Amino acid sequence: MTKFKAGWNRRNVLIALAASSLNKFWTTTASAQQSSAEPINVEALVARLSSSSAIDQVRIDVAFFHSWRSEIGPRGYESDPKWREEASSFSQTVFTQLEGNPASLVAAASSEVEEFDKLALSSFQENQPSYRDFLAKIGVDPDGQAGGRIQQSLRDFQALGVSAKADVKSARERSFFWPWC
Repeated sequence: MTKFKAGWNRRNVLIALAASSLNKFWTTTASAQQSSAEPINVEALVARLSSSSAIDQVRIDVAFFHSWRSEIGPRGYESDPKWREEASSFSQTVFTQLEGNPASLVAAASSEVEEFDKLALSSFQENQPSYRDFLAKIGVDPDGQAGGRIQQSLRDFQALGVSAKADVKSARERSFFWPWC
């Protein structure tokens, strides 16, 4: 049997890799689940949004998620072309109004963001089973990194909508923030 440095053999390497992968899986899962059950941390959101790539990530994730929603229609009404058009228009409005410095807009609207998030937390708990099923249906592991990132981006999107003074009441009624509404 070929030996590696310091007595490492193939069996030990495989065991170490498996343990590392399992630890990464549990850490990612726990992190995604923990972040969703807690109230939004506006300071952390502001810090995250200080990077222009963070806004791009939210924009891409929301577009990806909405495109799959309009194709599959997990709640029934998303298949209507009008819903997709309205969701796209709302997203465009939010991101247009955020031009400049979205982090400062979120910081300035922190109390509104926190208040709106209180509604979102209860909705998320209620919608979590169907949301997880939907992610699995489109090939995204709800407990994996992509699932956690999409979930975070959708939550950030609603905070951005509140901060941009967009019509979040209508957006919530039209379910643009699902599973957070």
